[in-house]
Amino acid sequence: RANMTLLEKIVYVADFISADRKYEDVADEYVGFVEILNYSYSDTVEEGCIISQTVEAGTTVSTYEPFLVTVSKGVGVKIPELTNMPVATAKQTVENLGLTVSLEYAYSDSVAKDNIINASSYHVDEGANVTLIVSMGPDLRVLVPSVTTLTESAATSALKNAGFKVTV
Repeated sequence: RANMTLLEKIVYVADFISADRKYEDVADEYVGFVEILNYSYSDTVEEGCIISQTVEAGTTVSTYEPFLVTVSKGVGVKIPELTNMPVATAKQTVENLGLTVSLEYAYSDSVAKDNIINASSYHVDEGANVTLIVSMGPDLRVLVPSVTTLTESAATSALKNAGFKVTV
């Protein structure tokens, strides 16, 4: 670039993705060039090592164009697949991993009452609280139209139109 300042440096970006290359080492070597984008769990990359980088290896960058990396949080605690599992079993499974459990409830047309809704396998920090969504079964609540100010005929019609069987 024609207008590059004397303070600006350009570096060649290496491949930092490694199961044993620590972020701190890369950051010390590339001061002003590398920043953490986020942290992520990994079954294969040791905690503190780089999982991915936003700039391809072999590219050059300047100090004003830092590249971002994702740093491993390590394995953490792996929560197994819990979807459709009975709530008592799922709760015990999570507690056996040394985690605490909170329960929330939601209606579901596809998951039986008292089973877990959509809890795919994922990782969490040790000692974390895990919120499980428990099915209340299908939503069988119905909206009853207000008929208190209607005539008997109009009220009967409104209730029938809403799907109710009416006997007067």
